[in-house]
Amino acid sequence: MSKAKRDCQTTIKDLLGERTFLFVLRSCVMIAVSFSLSCAAKNLSPELPGPTVSARPALRANNAQSTRWTQLANRADAIAYREITQLYSRAVDTKFGGFYSNFSSAYTLGDSPELSTVFQARMTWTAAEVSLRRPALRSDYSAYTRHGAAILVERLMEPSGRVRWKVSRDPAQENLNEAFNKDADTHIDGQVLAINALANAYRATGQAQTLQAAKEAFLWLDNSAHDTTNGGYFEVISSNGTPVLTNDQSPSKAYSDQIGKPLGVKSSNTHIHLLEAMTTLYEVWPDPMVKSRLEELVIIVRDRMTTPAGAMHLIFKLDFSPAPTAQGRLMTSHGHNIETAYLLIGAMRAMGRPDDAVTWTIARQMVDNTLAKGFSNGVLGEGPIDGKASAETARTWWAAAEAANTLLLMHEKYGRATDMYRIAFEQQFAVIEKHFVDPEFGGWHEELNADLSPNADKPLKHHDQKAADQTVRSMLNIADRARSLARSN
Repeated sequence: MSKAKRDCQTTIKDLLGERTFLFVLRSCVMIAVSFSLSCAAKNLSPELPGPTVSARPALRANNAQSTRWTQLANRADAIAYREITQLYSRAVDTKFGGFYSNFSSAYTLGDSPELSTVFQARMTWTAAEVSLRRPALRSDYSAYTRHGAAILVERLMEPSGRVRWKVSRDPAQENLNEAFNKDADTHIDGQVLAINALANAYRATGQAQTLQAAKEAFLWLDNSAHDTTNGGYFEVISSNGTPVLTNDQSPSKAYSDQIGKPLGVKSSNTHIHLLEAMTTLYEVWPDPMVKSRLEELVIIVRDRMTTPAGAMHLIFKLDFSPAPTAQGRLMTSHGHNIETAYLLIGAMRAMGRPDDAVTWTIARQMVDNTLAKGFSNGVLGEGPIDGKASAETARTWWAAAEAANTLLLMHEKYGRATDMYRIAFEQQFAVIEKHFVDPEFGGWHEELNADLSPNADKPLKHHDQKAADQTVRSMLNIADRARSLARSN
């Protein structure tokens, strides 16, 4: 075990102690004291009792609208704070490293035999984001960030820069389960989430080895998966670094990949994750090649994947012509559409063009299309590319979080001309507060039925595909944007 990892585990053990509730109690006391001192120093009083995830005191409102924005900010912060406190106080694995991933609705730890890159990367990114944006929590969440980065680099990433999809939590079990075969294919969705996490971890901790790992992961990705003919990236790569386009090229002989897509296609899901990762990497490493790939991805996602009406197809042939789903239909995901609007704006901002008119126009079209065809009691799921999604479809946690985040961004941009985005945001946030957020234990239910009741068939609060990154990012962005709106009123 490396010295860095031992030091990190020592720090984590110090944070947790022998009993988890001591950590939670200590964290609450520290935040409450910090929050109260900050308020006292500015002669301000917080709007809500108790700690929030913000290091800023609540603003003194000048009018009723400012008061509402300030209260919204505090509520969003409280949602984020409760989720991360519940999760991180229980998730740290001090024996094998990384984070446990399986938690019941009541945050009881379940069996977590594997280390999934998707979950480990999302947890690392989230810890770094909290550390960067909430100074009162920086010490603890910097430790979590280093802990997560260590498992990504030391267990999930190979010397070549390849990031494996998953490994056994216990290294001694590595060769006893075919699922952890080192020759298994890599899905680049895990690779790009790791790049995003490592880049954000470097931004939070300043550890040079973390940035170096992000660079190496990018170089492996670009050398092995970039499609020099059509642009974009092949999504499944063999252990020897070649694209897997048919099942006979895969050791598993499966016809679908790790995220349920057919082999030999490109997906909007993976390519918007590429867009997000390249944005974060370019912000910390402004390398010309990274910028070139980021510009390419903006053009692909904005101009080739998205229809003139503002909807992205789910899957594509290698040349980015739309491909039907297994049911033979051309489909779109309204949650991904509204998330992508936010990611496109962020990519242009990273490249120094925050007011790019073309990108803002298309981003707005994507949001407007979602509101017209995929929004009823909040954002809906998938629907036909040229039609409306059924209001009977389930509503997922991540789509609700992304919708609320993007809708408030659109209100900030266009709110002087129209109140449609504010109204839609308020509807979405009400569904989040009243139905997605668990009032008893905190965290978010994974899915709501058409009547907005939690789907009892999906009871886990967290699992390999459900961390806290999208919910926490949404709530932090909403809190900060609401405070900005309060100041402007």
